[in-house]
Amino acid sequence: MSDDAAAVKVRTSDGVVVSIPLKAACFSILVKNMVDDASGSINDEEIPLPNVSSKILNKVVQWCEYHVHNPVSVINKPLKMGGRLRDNGVSEWDDKFLELPEKELFDVMLAANFMDIKPLLELCCASDDD
Repeated sequence: MSDDAAAVKVRTSDGVVVSIPLKAACFSILVKNMVDDASGSINDEEIPLPNVSSKILNKVVQWCEYHVHNPVSVINKPLKMGGRLRDNGVSEWDDKFLELPEKELFDVMLAANFMDIKPLLELCCASDDD
């Protein structure tokens, strides 16, 4: 199986099994470490994500898949307070991605933290400060 066709299966907190392209899944240090530890035999196993629902995982995967082919925004620090996220180095796509209800944004932030996806976590935190 080529790297482009390789996928990882994860099981969400609500029992849904989701197949994620390997390149997108490896934005998560948690998933990447489990794949590395399995020495490539992870294709038949499901990685449990007990703290992430399927709804939130779909948002996280959407972000990861986009950033496989598009660079991750480098957020300027310290943040310019009172300005737009775009004024802090956030791409238009990422800015639109964050247009979520507050609860959903918080759940994406928690998922990014649990899955160890630092760029997504920082993006969500910058939005929360906005």
